[in-house]
Amino acid sequence: MLFKEDFGGNDPSDPAVSPTGLPTTVTNYIYTTNLWAGNWGYYTIAKVTPWQNSYDTWYNLDDHTYPNDPTRGYMFITDAKEDANQFYQYVINDLCPGSRLSFSAWLVSMVNVPNAGGAKAKIVFV
Repeated sequence: MLFKEDFGGNDPSDPAVSPTGLPTTVTNYIYTTNLWAGNWGYYTIAKVTPWQNSYDTWYNLDDHTYPNDPTRGYMFITDAKEDANQFYQYVINDLCPGSRLSFSAWLVSMVNVPNAGGAKAKIVFV
């Protein structure tokens, strides 16, 4: 395995929101421990959606690697900007030319408003 990112927070004693952001995150997104709806261009690393049960327009989620256990596992949450922006990167150095790689990612839109008319997420992996 070349790389695995699970964002940490796997111990139930870890805080609900990580006190620090990730060094691999592109700097045009700002880390916050208090992410709220409408705060485009910010991100947080948390065990549950920071507005859990606060808004009916967002799904309440927890990290999918520990199903139904909101005390374990951080997830990367961003209120992405509308314009094209890179919000996460990780560079793997020293790959052999012509190498074939495979990867997986778990992504979900947290918007819970039918026919909201909002922009659909456009994710590109490079």
